[in-house]
Amino acid sequence: MDALYELLCNAVCEIDINKSAAEYYKQHSELLIIPNFLSPDIVKTYFLPEVEVCVNYINRVNVRGFKKSGSVSFQNLRQHAPNLFQLYISGIIKQFISQIVGKTLHFCPAEDSHAAALYFYTDPGDHIKVHYDKSFYRGQRYTVLLGLIQDSIHSKLICYPGATKINRKKNPLHVYTHPGTLVIFNGDGLWHEVSPLGENERRVILTMEFLTDIRMTAMNKFISDFKDRFLYFGKVAR
Repeated sequence: MDALYELLCNAVCEIDINKSAAEYYKQHSELLIIPNFLSPDIVKTYFLPEVEVCVNYINRVNVRGFKKSGSVSFQNLRQHAPNLFQLYISGIIKQFISQIVGKTLHFCPAEDSHAAALYFYTDPGDHIKVHYDKSFYRGQRYTVLLGLIQDSIHSKLICYPGATKINRKKNPLHVYTHPGTLVIFNGDGLWHEVSPLGENERRVILTMEFLTDIRMTAMNKFISDFKDRFLYFGKVAR
C-alpha cells in the first residue's frame, strides 16, 4: 500500500494542477482527459490482478434500450480489491480533483455502492446509452474514470461537452480509456454514453464519485438505492 501511495503522489505531482488544467476543465464544459495519468505498468501490477478477482462478483444487467454491462460495487471492492479501494479512499485523487474543479469535495458515504465501482463491458453488445450521472445528493457529484482494460476498438466513452437535454448528442468526443487514462467531469452536467462492445473484446473501467455535499433526503435515498439495485449492483451485502 505504501508503494502505491507513493506512486499516486508522484502521478499527481507530475500534472500541472494550477491555472492550465483548471482552466482547460472549465473551458471544455467541465471535462478533462489525462492520458497516462498512471503508467500501464502500474495498472498491470497493482490493479489488473484485482480486476480478475472481481470477475467473480460481477452483477450483470440488461435493460433493453438503455444498458447492458456488468458492475462490481464499492462494497465488493472493499472486500476483494484492496488497491482499487485504496486508490479511492487514500484522499490523493479527491484532493487532486478538488483543485481541478475549484471546490471542496467529499467521499461518498460508505453505503453508496457507486462511490467507487468497476464497470465490465465483456459480452458482445455491452453498452450504455446517452445519459448523465444524476446526483440524488444535495451537492454536485463529480465523476472520475480510470481506464484499466481497453481491448476493444468498438467500445469507447463518447462525451458530449456542451450538450443539453434537448440536444444530447452535441459535440461528440470519442475517448478510448486506455490503461492509466483519467477522465474527470461534472457528472450532473455532462451527457455521455458507451458504444457497444464488439466480438472477442473487453473493456473495464474504475469509476469514482466525489461530492460537494453528502446530505440526501430519505425519499432520494430510496430512489437512489432502488436505481442502483435495478440498474447496476443487484442486492448488495452491507
